[in-house]
Amino acid sequence: LTPIINNDWTNDILSTRGEQYLGFSEGTLYLDYSPNRSLFPSGAYYNLEGKCILDFPKYRDKYYYLCGAFHNGYAVMNITGVDGKHYITAFDKQGNFMFDPIPGFDAGGSSDGKYIIAIKEGCITIFDINGMPLYSVECSCISMDEINVISIGNGVVTIKDIYINLEDGIVIGKHQDAFSEMNITRYFD
Repeated sequence: LTPIINNDWTNDILSTRGEQYLGFSEGTLYLDYSPNRSLFPSGAYYNLEGKCILDFPKYRDKYYYLCGAFHNGYAVMNITGVDGKHYITAFDKQGNFMFDPIPGFDAGGSSDGKYIIAIKEGCITIFDINGMPLYSVECSCISMDEINVISIGNGVVTIKDIYINLEDGIVIGKHQDAFSEMNITRYFD
């Protein structure tokens, strides 16, 4: 049986903030609490009873940051620094950061928690959860809006008509002309 949690906190969140939370997974819910509390959008993770279980005081009230849902124990954080640049990093459920923030990207995590899909204008880079780059795909056709149409599942990245197998490095495309304007870099042997 799956327990149904129905308490005052979950009712309040679902009725007043249902559209504003970004990720419920692995017993946690990330809530952006900044619109009412800070000039810097930020948030924290809560359990289903409403107890704050992971917060980022180092970043709160200093930087804009936004976190994703946990997948296999890891989540991705997007940060906008005081320099106005975008940075990405990842952390585990204890709040341990996996690597120092990497500049120049916005990112999301894969559903298996193994990869980070990072994007900047003209480039998508796939990192492992420790911040090591695996692949980069450069193409003038890639824009910041592409983050929502890129997917990773079963070890395969799908970018437009290109499929990259992250385990063995095989790259295939639906259309031969898809390769003509793309430069794909593999960072490992």
